[in-house]
Amino acid sequence: MISGVVLAGGDSSRAGTDKSMLTLGAEPLISWVTAAFADLDELLISISSEFQKTKYGILIDTPHTFVLDLEHGRGPLGGLFSAVREAAGDLVAVAPCDTPFVTGELYRMLADRAAGRQGAAPRINGHWEPLIAVYERAPLMILLERQLRTDERRLSLLCTELDIRPVSEKEFRKAGLEPEMIMNINTPEDLQKAVKYMDFRHG
Repeated sequence: MISGVVLAGGDSSRAGTDKSMLTLGAEPLISWVTAAFADLDELLISISSEFQKTKYGILIDTPHTFVLDLEHGRGPLGGLFSAVREAAGDLVAVAPCDTPFVTGELYRMLADRAAGRQGAAPRINGHWEPLIAVYERAPLMILLERQLRTDERRLSLLCTELDIRPVSEKEFRKAGLEPEMIMNINTPEDLQKAVKYMDFRHG
């Protein structure tokens, strides 16, 4: 069983607005991301307030459960911890709400690569993408608890402290996927790049 976790509780300070509500191709970013998890066994959406629950509820067609962040002010790790704690799957697929080009195919590939390890995540140009990954739930939960207890917020530890299989750009392309699909939207400039990439994909 695979649980999907979408992180949607951030403050979006660099974007200057709620990133999840930015539109791309007439759809809010959060709708793009939740659609990628439509075929998983369950979908958990990490939020930081009841207001977000109301706001997002009318946008998301995929069956889902909202999980309120129990660790306020702890960044993405706090939201991830709260959602993973509620997850029923042995595997957890993770995505931020601002990564509109992730797909179910991407996460199936990561789940395949995670076999025999504690997870799999992209590692492009020497950089891990710990929030676009598939993890074994049990060891991930232990690490998140330890990081929150010690106030250690480095996301990179999710990939360096666990036995995570790195997935290279070459492996993306061999699987018929494009490494650009893991881009996230942090600034208005990023959104413009995403529009150009979407136009390129649809030729």
